[in-house]
Amino acid sequence: MLEPLVDRLREFAPPAIGRLQRPDQLHVTLQFLGEVPASRIPDVLAAGAAAAADARPFHVVFDALNHWRGPQVLCLTARETPAALVALVEALRQQLEARDFKTERREFQAHLTLARKVLRRPRIEEFDLVRWPAREFTLDESVTGPGGSSYERRAAWPLGR
Repeated sequence: MLEPLVDRLREFAPPAIGRLQRPDQLHVTLQFLGEVPASRIPDVLAAGAAAAADARPFHVVFDALNHWRGPQVLCLTARETPAALVALVEALRQQLEARDFKTERREFQAHLTLARKVLRRPRIEEFDLVRWPAREFTLDESVTGPGGSSYERRAAWPLGR
């Protein structure tokens, strides 16, 4: 699904493309929480379960390649966010806020980070659209190591029971 685009990105030498993300690092973040104390994990789990109660499966179509200068990332974005994804993100935010977590208030932008430490956008104008099916969402813990971040799944909730 992403392999042809990633192969094309490999043609660009650093610093144009700093560090490509590994396949196991690809994800769509619904809500970033930062460090959460172990005592608060049950609250996050309860918020996830409550948000999943009415959530429905969806597909995201990533159809734009963007370079975000501030964080120096190259990402695929979706020009249109499915209504079911917007509803899930809003439900998750509400459930987390009800449990005294701070949440992002900017409009949600579905994106897949492809590379980090990218100084400029590579000259790739055409690529195959990426259709990302969502049948569940997960709580993952980001663990930073010498090879970059890895994500350890802590919980998963199906969409559309």
